[in-house]
Amino acid sequence: MAASTTKKAVIRRFEKESLPGYVNPISYLQITGIELLTAQGNVSLVPYPEVKLVAFVRDLESAVEPGRQLFQNRPKMEGLWVSFEYRDGEVMEV
Repeated sequence: MAASTTKKAVIRRFEKESLPGYVNPISYLQITGIELLTAQGNVSLVPYPEVKLVAFVRDLESAVEPGRQLFQNRPKMEGLWVSFEYRDGEVMEV
């Protein structure tokens, strides 16, 4: 990772556990995958077919397990409301 600015992120994967770490927001998207610096100091390249989502977070410890993915009620504010269905059947609304 060339630059000194990194952001905390969690990569959720389809078949494996989530990976917390740090990414450079300018260069983390590589040709073959996402470049992640782990808390142990190892740089790994996570292939795109394994990646379910990348979340930029404030706290790595509490963000590994996903929180609520659906609205309990329809949002009251006007605006864009999108529902995603992943290839494994999980649904997320934002």
